[in-house]
Amino acid sequence: MSAPDRRVLFDNGQTVIRHAPAGTRSSGTLVVTFTGMFENDPSQPGCAEILLHRQGHDLICVQKRSESWFQDLDVEDFRQAVAPLLGRYDDVACYGLSMGAFAALYYGGAIDAAILAVSPLVSIHPRFPQMGLRELRKAVTIRHVDLREVPKSRKPCLILYDPQDEPDELYMTHEVIPAFPEARILRLRYTAHPCAQALHEMGVYRSLMFGFLEDRTMPGARALLRPHRGRSGRYLQRLARGCAKRGHRAWALALYDRALAVTQRPDTILPERDALAAEMGLPAWRPAQPVAA
Repeated sequence: MSAPDRRVLFDNGQTVIRHAPAGTRSSGTLVVTFTGMFENDPSQPGCAEILLHRQGHDLICVQKRSESWFQDLDVEDFRQAVAPLLGRYDDVACYGLSMGAFAALYYGGAIDAAILAVSPLVSIHPRFPQMGLRELRKAVTIRHVDLREVPKSRKPCLILYDPQDEPDELYMTHEVIPAFPEARILRLRYTAHPCAQALHEMGVYRSLMFGFLEDRTMPGARALLRPHRGRSGRYLQRLARGCAKRGHRAWALALYDRALAVTQRPDTILPERDALAAEMGLPAWRPAQPVAA
């Protein structure tokens, strides 16, 4: 079997757009993915490339060489780069997380794609100087971040985010929701940024992702979270913080202990738990000891 075509469609020295077919198992759906923060090596797989290939989806991967928020890529340059391939497919969708989710929203309408945007954010947006890192603001020249100015798709748009996360709530309220009034918005409280990680820990992210990309399934927030939220240490940690902030320290401590029981990263939770316990005059956390036979 010949190697899959990984042809470069566009490369301006900063952004690379390449076609990455799944091979002989192509599903007939083309997914255009946009990389997020810290993903700055176009020689590596694109956003969710391996997972989407396993499902049989051909990809167009839009990747970058630095934290650019794709400010170097004009909408028309994007459209011209990918348009010759669109007629090969029955369906087209755009997908990304955080910075990549902003890009999915910004460019998706130019090719009339369905859009799955997970925790979209432009933390260097000039309207919100309280967000983002100063060095990135200095390094990136803002050319286009206004979502109201770009073409809008006729296809469904699903946007996930955590309204308890202050930067996400600020950006969604003032930028995304006004620009996409017809989008389905899932407000997934205490899932943090990006909310994909907590949903993955709950065991629901893969089915949510493919349900939308393949069938345009859009579940409700309550149905998505309620049966599974106790599996995510990330979710339980954020919920514990909220309880502690409201003065419910006993509840918060119990939630921290539940988080420690399910997490693979106790180092991110333990300092918060033990600081709260010290305030309450209680001992530091100790892992449960196995019961002797």
